[in-house]
Amino acid sequence: MSEKTVNSPAIIIGVICLILLILFAAWLTFFIITMGHEHRIVSSVANLKLIGLGLRQYAIDSENFLPVEPGAKGFKKLMDMQIMTDYEIFISLRDGKAVKGNAGSFTEKNTSYVYIGAGLQEGKYQDEDKIPVAFEKPRFAKRSISILYMDGHVSGFSDVNAKTCVDVVEFCRAKYNPVDPVWHILLANARFIDKTSRIK
Repeated sequence: MSEKTVNSPAIIIGVICLILLILFAAWLTFFIITMGHEHRIVSSVANLKLIGLGLRQYAIDSENFLPVEPGAKGFKKLMDMQIMTDYEIFISLRDGKAVKGNAGSFTEKNTSYVYIGAGLQEGKYQDEDKIPVAFEKPRFAKRSISILYMDGHVSGFSDVNAKTCVDVVEFCRAKYNPVDPVWHILLANARFIDKTSRIK
């Protein structure tokens, strides 16, 4: 009977290849998960920029005033005036609860975003690049949140730790100009939305 010899270099190479394959699979899984998350954030930022353009057009048509009702009712004005017609823009890929609205019905459940710009007038404030007018609902965004400002730009923050709309406004207020009277309007709108809708 002949004995079978074990080729130890082949075993070592096989083990190394197996380890490399496992590491590659782990890296690929991490990459796919990370890119999916990044894609959802980028999509939400794009939606907010489009909403910002819609708000700017509304102001042009309304003597520089933004929609006068906070929350989904303010967004609905953009659709009522045919400024925005794609209801999908109001839903973030990060939000698993919001459902697409339609012309007959558009409520808080049909949007992933919060509108707090009611009562503001474009051109009236010195620092429009520091005045938030809309943002992702804290219900799903929590620590990492994208915020649309009055001048139309969107910024993302990963240190917000917000549970309510008031938390997001207070975060922005502390970051920028806490004494400007505009914050009283924004906080009143945020309190109204927190009280009348299910955003948590």
